[in-house]
Amino acid sequence: MKAITLFLSLAFLSTIEAGKSIKEYIQDGVAAGKECLHEGCFLSGLLHPEIGDFYYPPSTVFDRTVTTEGVTPGCYRIPAVLQHPTTKTIHAFAEARFGEEEHFECADCSVLGISHRRSFDGGLTWESEAKWVVDNTPTDPEDPTSNVGGNIVVVYDEIDEKIILHFVRGVNENGDCVPGNSNWEVVSYDDGETWSTPRNINEFLGDFVGVLPGPGTGIQIKNGDFKGRLIIPAHYGTAYREYGADIIYWSDDSGSTWTVTETPLPLMDEDTVVEIGNTGGIMLNMRNADLDKRERAVALSYDGGVSFGEVFFDESLIDPICEGSLARIDGIQEGEEEEGVILFSNPAMQYSRSKLTIRFSYDGGVTWSKSLLLADKMTDYSSLVQGVVGVDSDGSKLGGVLWGSCEKPLPWRVWCEDAHGWNVLFTRFPVEDPTTTSTSPKIATTTKTIYINRHGEKKWSLGCLNDQGQARASNLATDVYNGDNFQLPQAIYACQYDDPIDCERCKETVTPLSEATSLPIVFDYGYRKVLGGNEGAANAMKENLKSVDVIAVAWEHNNINPLTEALGVEESELDTWPDSDYDSIYELQFDAESLELLNFKKSAEEFTG
Repeated sequence: MKAITLFLSLAFLSTIEAGKSIKEYIQDGVAAGKECLHEGCFLSGLLHPEIGDFYYPPSTVFDRTVTTEGVTPGCYRIPAVLQHPTTKTIHAFAEARFGEEEHFECADCSVLGISHRRSFDGGLTWESEAKWVVDNTPTDPEDPTSNVGGNIVVVYDEIDEKIILHFVRGVNENGDCVPGNSNWEVVSYDDGETWSTPRNINEFLGDFVGVLPGPGTGIQIKNGDFKGRLIIPAHYGTAYREYGADIIYWSDDSGSTWTVTETPLPLMDEDTVVEIGNTGGIMLNMRNADLDKRERAVALSYDGGVSFGEVFFDESLIDPICEGSLARIDGIQEGEEEEGVILFSNPAMQYSRSKLTIRFSYDGGVTWSKSLLLADKMTDYSSLVQGVVGVDSDGSKLGGVLWGSCEKPLPWRVWCEDAHGWNVLFTRFPVEDPTTTSTSPKIATTTKTIYINRHGEKKWSLGCLNDQGQARASNLATDVYNGDNFQLPQAIYACQYDDPIDCERCKETVTPLSEATSLPIVFDYGYRKVLGGNEGAANAMKENLKSVDVIAVAWEHNNINPLTEALGVEESELDTWPDSDYDSIYELQFDAESLELLNFKKSAEEFTG
């Protein structure tokens, strides 16, 4: 072990100067070597940390190739994620750090802004460029240090229908960013398109001004006497890497005012919160400094977070002293007494930030009966989506997690060798029947499919769907794209007429399918040139096939053939689509790698309703 210790120490010293928690990292690294020798995990890539598999392939949300309004930061770290409950837009946030010293471009106490990127298809693809929620200039014009600090927590308020985001700013009198010296709130009422001017909320936090939110996601209680209460988890450090206390602060008026819990939890660090049961109980799960246990600490509240019971340790949730994330997904278990499925994500090792794992609890977090390994990679902080993000090709519901990793981690995966090498990824994973072990990559499909059907039967006044058309639309969701007759889609397109008089009957036709699959409808294209034409729509669908396996399309019947030709089918293979035909479906199969058209055939819904 002496050789391992020396090698590790030299590796750290080449990148991280003394005084930046090197002692903690080296202690973790040496202990990781012992754990690996015991567990045989050299073969899993911890000694050569760039080796390892993604068992569920991620999409990249933030890395050095992603600009935020034209600006390239030193790195992106510390993710937070939220899914809008109505639009299903997934909002990804990260700290965009601008450290000035070489090797410290990603340091914790860097100048930073809060970057934001959205996905409109369940986390498969993302906006071409990120945007600022808060940029890297001082938030408080009178405090030049108020461009330091982030720690994002985001929550959706269903009462006022707005996204609320909290963060910390400033350097304290010791020149340290822990604690900060001011706390801030921004909100968005338009699904993240615009954000309010930051509001200082120091007046509500009392002795805990400068507390570091989360990071990650807050909650709004959905059950019991405290229904509608917003909960923000936070940790108050007394100095950098010294453990102060964990708190939550809450609001019963949609964030107009905030109140701090009466029972701070000492010697705790970054925390995450979830609602448990059907009466409004909450669970706080915490990083902590107990080097002997290396387990997650837990505290429960049954009065809406006003007070917490005694802290205990969950020995089934091992942790390398890192952040973790909780989420609750309802609608997976059957029964009136459903308490939701509780998920927990973290690097599930005791001495190394590695092996991103999701744990599943079916009894409100009392036990964790299943786990799913998502990646044998360096695992930084993570943030779970509070709900289903979509469905797989076999119809199974998918969850999502936004998480940090590193292209070239140091041995034992405790830090990143190159400050510019950090990245933030998004992974979709099964939530209905997760396996207890995941030791091989998910098998990739060899073909990809686009289905094209006509809109349902219409009224001849205004073109809205008639009763038959509405029944057909419902049938698409229940009996056509059900995984048996036709594959379940992972993206849905509808032809836009952009007509101020007539109804958008293509969109009406796939709305039940969208609701059944929790997939948004891509409604940006139509056969008219101003909407991109059939060629533009076909190009968008082909581009989308790079990240999904199955696309369902509802189109205007006179333009189905031109759209199909634009996707690569020869005109000679197509018959004129009869005006009376609402039942046919075109099936186009493409090679998964080259996206070359392999096969075309005409099928039918066989709807007789």
